[in-house]
Amino acid sequence: MVEEAIGNNPLLFTLASTGSYANTINGDGPSNYFPVTLPWSGTIGNNTMVQGSSISGIFSPGTVEYALDVANSAVDVGAASQGYGPGEFSFGTPISVAATPISMAGLPYSSPNLQRFFVVGQKIPYGVTCNNNPSSVTTAGEADALEIATNKISARIPVGACPVYALSSADGKRVFVLNRGSDSITVINAVSDSLDSCQPFVSTQTGQTIVCHPNISLTPKSCLTTCVRHAGPVYAEYVASTNQLVAANYDGDSVSIIDVSLDMYGNDSPTFGTTYTVPLGPPSDSLVYSPAGLTVLPDGTRAYVANQQNGSISIVDLRSHAVVKTFATIGMPRSVASTADSSTNSIFAKIYVASPNTNNLEIIYNSVEGDNGTESNYVSGMIFDVRVSAQVGSIVGNMNYMSRMPGAGQPCNLPNFSTGTTASISACQSLP
Repeated sequence: MVEEAIGNNPLLFTLASTGSYANTINGDGPSNYFPVTLPWSGTIGNNTMVQGSSISGIFSPGTVEYALDVANSAVDVGAASQGYGPGEFSFGTPISVAATPISMAGLPYSSPNLQRFFVVGQKIPYGVTCNNNPSSVTTAGEADALEIATNKISARIPVGACPVYALSSADGKRVFVLNRGSDSITVINAVSDSLDSCQPFVSTQTGQTIVCHPNISLTPKSCLTTCVRHAGPVYAEYVASTNQLVAANYDGDSVSIIDVSLDMYGNDSPTFGTTYTVPLGPPSDSLVYSPAGLTVLPDGTRAYVANQQNGSISIVDLRSHAVVKTFATIGMPRSVASTADSSTNSIFAKIYVASPNTNNLEIIYNSVEGDNGTESNYVSGMIFDVRVSAQVGSIVGNMNYMSRMPGAGQPCNLPNFSTGTTASISACQSLP
């Protein structure tokens, strides 16, 4: 393991889609760039940010980077600077978007036929309302289609309340926006640059009736007694091997497994939108899990879920739609990532667990027998996020290249579990 000092109090870390370099946003102001290659070069560069900007997230599809600027309701475009090489950026060219931009989605820059990215804004003041009481928000968010060739907005698409995260399907034909306030997922047809909406029609190619799905409703938490009856999705991954979307429902203590398959002509399949909700505990369970993140093995067999409040990891079988096992972690996990060298060899996967209240990176070894081995590695400082870069086998690069600051609906580093509320953005982003 190699360590190198960066700026003070890093708040955000993003790994480019190529898996070859990373960037941080630091609490003391500067933004750092560093390569992720071996042997380690020891090079730490400094990105130049737009003056007066306040960044809620960074989108790193490769070649060009995008900083989500909530102070100016803009996306600041980062071009490679004349520094240490690709990855060190000078941000400028602000593009006006909906207020409080918090996420972006789209394919990597290297993808053929890439036309646009989608910028998601909440259209409410930047703060912690979407953390403390997301269901109270009635203002619809917005997804703005950003054309790559012109840096112009071509469409403004309504989404749900308190959108917190967005991601693309592997083929780039659909974009999914997670709405914590609406307990829903908005589906965008990225090809037509609009909601995935249509009047049902009979396909001339297949003879089947085609139904579009602009919105997928998620199942609220089931309770035997009084509890928060919401789903509250905060993170999801698209599984290319099974054409499924797997979402972590922070407020509902559950995982949603959603069929988002298309037919050979790019229409929603007859099973599109079929959803299985997997509770992380039974209704009689008094425990609160608060799943803040998850990682899906490439073969689509399992999801490892980071239960922040419960201080545990749950293994969910995505075929039987059931929790296989839940076991304690060292801290309160907020993010997880997994590695495997192909979509058919996940049996030997490793799962990396990041908990902001510990400086131990925990490693879990996938096991079909259920005897998951673990180990931990001590690092210098609290671990608030983790990404993986695969550079061998059939999986190369990093598929999770959107990173968000805590707050505005994104789970805090260490929420106030005793009261359930967080006083401010700074409190949400603080570390021990």
